[in-house]
Amino acid sequence: MSDEEEFLQKARAGFEDLCRALNMDEEAGNEAWKNYENTRRNFTLEGSERHWLACALYVACRSSVPTVGKGTADGNYVSLTRILRCSEMSLIEFFNKMKKWQDMAELPAAFRHGTDRLERNFTVSAVIFKKYVPIFRAMFRPPSEEPPRAHRSRKQRAPQV
Repeated sequence: MSDEEEFLQKARAGFEDLCRALNMDEEAGNEAWKNYENTRRNFTLEGSERHWLACALYVACRSSVPTVGKGTADGNYVSLTRILRCSEMSLIEFFNKMKKWQDMAELPAAFRHGTDRLERNFTVSAVIFKKYVPIFRAMFRPPSEEPPRAHRSRKQRAPQV
């Protein structure tokens, strides 16, 4: 067995583990693996293979699939959060890898716009979070962090007659 075949066998095992963890449907899994193999054949994928597999799975999950009845659904509803958690990837790493993946896989503009919108929304949320954390902490301090109260005199007053 060549090094390439051994590598692909390990990558496939990791991919199948990831699919099981995500409860991925077979059609999306097969599409993701096919796209991963094609991209890997044409480009050098630097970094964690698991991260690149996560990019392929994300694209496959967001592809339109036929539904029972009329119309199509926007993918199979496997959440990005679950994909990132199972692939041990941060959101920032995901956006960096996904931009490269979109270029390598020549994804349509509509898909790229969706990913860009998601990244912008995350960036706005992160900025707001940074601004409001100090305010929130100042207003809602845990009881252990509250400043001590002024001590009152414990001296008894003389009864008024």
